[in-house]
Amino acid sequence: MAEKISHNEKPLWVEPALQGLAYWMGYRKQLYRHHPLPEGAMVAELAAIMSGNIREGDRLKCEYLYSKATDADDRSLVDIAILKEEVPHTFIEVKRGDAWNRLIEKDMLKLSRVKSAVHSVRCFMIIGSQGNFPTRYVDSETGNGFKGIFTTPDDVRYKILRVYKAASSFKKTSSQKNIRQCFS
Repeated sequence: MAEKISHNEKPLWVEPALQGLAYWMGYRKQLYRHHPLPEGAMVAELAAIMSGNIREGDRLKCEYLYSKATDADDRSLVDIAILKEEVPHTFIEVKRGDAWNRLIEKDMLKLSRVKSAVHSVRCFMIIGSQGNFPTRYVDSETGNGFKGIFTTPDDVRYKILRVYKAASSFKKTSSQKNIRQCFS
């Protein structure tokens, strides 16, 4: 049986993976200024960075079936799952900052459903943005994530845990990159 993971304990992968992803996105933006990164590239880079920062005995799986964690007959895939002894304990969805709100909310709803079915699973939504603020989550004046608990139209509650950025400041520059992580 997998050991219980405290939800108050910050996962080892958070800081290096999200900051690394922010810098990687900034680097890619400079190389390919007019070509936005596909979501799949962000997932692949995040998984690569995370693989060196997960706990001993944990394994990363990309495109993992939600139904392996629940009894639901769901063929949906989570972008990244972290497993211990073949039991998933963390699900991570990744979206581009300019994705339609409905696509982000749909992934939040899937995470919320798995969280309701399996309380021990931690769920994260990571949104990566190139060249603009995801103003729904980040204050454009300060560059900080909004504080508090928010609700989607589907009644999924989430909070913004952290904003990471490759640029030194968000103030009025056009090439800002940020990563923010929210939890459902």
